[in-house]
Amino acid sequence: SDEVSPPRERSKTLLNERRRWTDLVGTMSVELMKPFSLTYVRYPGDDPLGAAMALASLMPFCVIVATFGAFFARRELWDVGTLLGILANEVLAQTLKRVFQQPRPASCALVDFCGTHGMPSSHAQLAWFVAAVAVLAYRRRRDAHPASTRVVDAFGALLVAAHVPMAIAVTASRVYLGYHSAEQVAAGAMVGAAAGAAWHFAAMVPASRAFAAGPPGSLPAVAGRLLGMRDSSLVANPEEVARKHLAAQTAAPAGTRERKSARAR
Repeated sequence: SDEVSPPRERSKTLLNERRRWTDLVGTMSVELMKPFSLTYVRYPGDDPLGAAMALASLMPFCVIVATFGAFFARRELWDVGTLLGILANEVLAQTLKRVFQQPRPASCALVDFCGTHGMPSSHAQLAWFVAAVAVLAYRRRRDAHPASTRVVDAFGALLVAAHVPMAIAVTASRVYLGYHSAEQVAAGAMVGAAAGAAWHFAAMVPASRAFAAGPPGSLPAVAGRLLGMRDSSLVANPEEVARKHLAAQTAAPAGTRERKSARAR
């Protein structure tokens, strides 16, 4: 019994601590605690499609994390531009919510999320913003090379193509789960796609040109040197170029060692 009693005592202590916190939270104002809306998703526990829709709602944030990772791994100018555009798009979405002040549909009570405005859907807007930026960036890269000499990055093309069904899934999930009306997600999709196109042509393309042709003392050039950034947005298959360059760099020292060994013999 002596061996069993310590775990029992710990369990009793944890239970008492949980009750204390439950009582404390029960006396607190609801306004002191609120969910982080962008990653807060509820779904029916007995609905497999609802679980899939909940995962779909989080897809845009997987893209954000992946873009952060891609930037730290490759230091691409285009990745930085995409992240800044996502931030600007979110500011636009929250501004529009405050302007329209349209409540969410009555189904928001089922997911306990009626405390914020619903027009437009920021999830749908983010998904379609990212999709527009990705598709336009791919088309710019593709159109920069004649079809006869074009080398297509098949995996990159597949990733870009996946953005559109992802955006559709995110848009549908917000209605299915009860967070938004069809009108609100449609508005978010249109605003996001338009904002993505505007960001591409007004910010990303000029930044790429300035980075490539700007004088050494210009802001893009200085930022590029400090952060070790590059811009391969017009390279037909940047991953293949990087692979061949690394292979050549790896083979060069080996060849040097072999020549030195031959001379020594």
